[in-house]
Amino acid sequence: MKTINNYKRKKEPLQNRQLILDAALEIASQKGIDNMSLEAVAKKARLTKGGLVHHFPKKQMLIDSLFSDRLQQFNQAFQQQLAISSTPVLAFLRTVINENPSPQQKRSLKVMMQAALNQEHYRAMFSQWYQENVLPDPKDCSPAQLILFLVADSILAAHVLGFYALTNEQKQRILQFLETLDLAS
Repeated sequence: MKTINNYKRKKEPLQNRQLILDAALEIASQKGIDNMSLEAVAKKARLTKGGLVHHFPKKQMLIDSLFSDRLQQFNQAFQQQLAISSTPVLAFLRTVINENPSPQQKRSLKVMMQAALNQEHYRAMFSQWYQENVLPDPKDCSPAQLILFLVADSILAAHVLGFYALTNEQKQRILQFLETLDLAS
């Protein structure tokens, strides 16, 4: 491997892409999306800016990829819960309560939240995911389903933003209580 100016030229595109995503995630979670630059990401990933731009020609494409990757990871966990849950709303609650994200996934969730707060495009992606998977129309659901959804959403937001952390015992007690609600009423 040839070293030039402390940067390594690598011919493993998938590895380079992952290095870029990991570096971008770390920088964005520490400094915020708006303060993340392609130069800083390239330096952190130990790649040239040209190597980074080969994978992500624009900063927006890099943020899109971070957002999409984490949403896909969450969706996989949701689909597993959906296979054993009685309703999509209950599967969403179980996913939020049972998901134990790694430190990298926590950073990813934080970046997703920043993106959604800053840009309508990402809010629309979240909204579309909710409508397609969890709650097609909040006006057409029972009060119990709406309560499950709002509790899950609040737990997720509080966890991502670091407002508070529930213990596993608390999460399980909340889940057990909410599972007793009559979802049809």
